[in-house]
Amino acid sequence: WTVPQNYVADESETSGWRKVASPQIASIQVAFVLSAVFATGDAFLESGPPGTLQNFFAGTPELVPAMANYKMWQSLGMGVQFSLGAVLKEHR
Repeated sequence: WTVPQNYVADESETSGWRKVASPQIASIQVAFVLSAVFATGDAFLESGPPGTLQNFFAGTPELVPAMANYKMWQSLGMGVQFSLGAVLKEHR
């Protein structure tokens, strides 16, 4: 599948872009469907693991350490992402 080009760069135009085709309605619908699929997955990944931990450890003294451990790994992942972004900045 090749992505259709609706506009191409053209320095002779006043806006810098030249329209070569009109977007099809199916292309616009696909963008919204994929956004909804992504949002659904993201909503589960944000609430699923903490909810599972809270349900599994409910009523036990291990609940608070389990949640702290989860947040520690989440924060470590964010720190690694930030560090990699800073180190690999010039490789974009």
